[in-house]
Amino acid sequence: MQLSQSNIVNVTTDTVTGTKYYKTLTFVRKNMVRKWANCKNIDNSLNIIKAVGYEKWESDTNTNYTNKQIILELLQDGKI
Repeated sequence: MQLSQSNIVNVTTDTVTGTKYYKTLTFVRKNMVRKWANCKNIDNSLNIIKAVGYEKWESDTNTNYTNKQIILELLQDGKI
């Protein structure tokens, strides 16, 4: 399934740093999560989730726990 331009999610560093889960992380972990490549990973994951659903994505992926928690929060809070 291909997403149209209007359905594509664009996650910024501000989106990630604005989550409650991010604010609970240690200084070192925050630095790792805030990196551009990690935010791009979250962005790509959210676009895949929109196409195939969270359950399918979770069973097929091996993303880290922190990213899963941030993605869950973004999905549940409707921030994306």
